[in-house]
Amino acid sequence: IGNLSYLRELRMDNNFVGGSLPTTLGDLKSLITLRLESNDLHGIIPTTLSNAVNLQYLHLWSNYLSGTLNSHIGKLTQINEFFLDDNELTGTIPSQIGKLLNATYISLANNYFDGVIPSELGNLQNLEKLELHYNNLYGQVPVTLVDIPLVQLQLQGNYLYGDIPVGMCESTSMQYISANCAATRRPTPSPTSKSIGTIDTNFALPSPTASPTFEYRWSCNCCTYCFPYY
Repeated sequence: IGNLSYLRELRMDNNFVGGSLPTTLGDLKSLITLRLESNDLHGIIPTTLSNAVNLQYLHLWSNYLSGTLNSHIGKLTQINEFFLDDNELTGTIPSQIGKLLNATYISLANNYFDGVIPSELGNLQNLEKLELHYNNLYGQVPVTLVDIPLVQLQLQGNYLYGDIPVGMCESTSMQYISANCAATRRPTPSPTSKSIGTIDTNFALPSPTASPTFEYRWSCNCCTYCFPYY
């Protein structure tokens, strides 16, 4: 397949394609769209894929891909949509994800990523939707996310703690926040906060051994903290 040097779009989504991703995908220098979601693909994401530097739409979600996300992804600077959700990926999210400057939608949800949320995501000035929910991420929500025009942020199902950065609540673009935070207090929302569509929070201890979480959903004025509704 690597000999198809003029191929611009490859779609084999929603089939029963098995096996592993060919390393020769990286030879497709003209490739713009790669859609292999909803298949039975196994194995790692080859580092050579980052050589397909004109990729704009990478959809590999809903497979059985494993291993780590290599730092080479930073070479995919033309990426618009980066979907790796619903796989079995592990390790940390590399800081080089902050080089995907054209990305508008990133989803790494429903994997086994651990470590902290990279602050370098704040470099992505075109990013509108960020989905990191249901992983093993811990730490605080980076304040750098305030600097990007997010419309939707999903973080629930992790081991995050602390406050939602105040600027997210004052953003004119934010419509939906779904978060998983540990709270020991229920502070008062900022009087200057603005209404955003929905805040969706889970209340959990920041520990992999924590008891099951309880989910709370409500629509209200944006609160600058993550805490259970009661």
